[in-house]
Amino acid sequence: MVGIDAKNKHILDRKYICPICTLILRDPVQLSKCGHRQCQSCFEAQHEITIKCQQCQSETSRTEILLDRGFQNDMKLIHIDCSFCEWTGILNNYQ
Repeated sequence: MVGIDAKNKHILDRKYICPICTLILRDPVQLSKCGHRQCQSCFEAQHEITIKCQQCQSETSRTEILLDRGFQNDMKLIHIDCSFCEWTGILNNYQ
């Protein structure tokens, strides 16, 4: 499953957007070499031994990529507008 689509994704801080799927990060993982993030599913779709960061081109070994629970908790308060209905609210309440 890729990131989360939202009508207002283009006005959110870019740190909340996956550089692979260009949607709001879902289950963000962090590349330990550079600190940038991508969706866990976008990471898992890459089958290389080293993952090249789409933002800075640094390379991180698959074994050095971490699930970023702290950042995921921070994201819970992001305000989003659902792309599929009229719902608006914080990401934590999005279903």
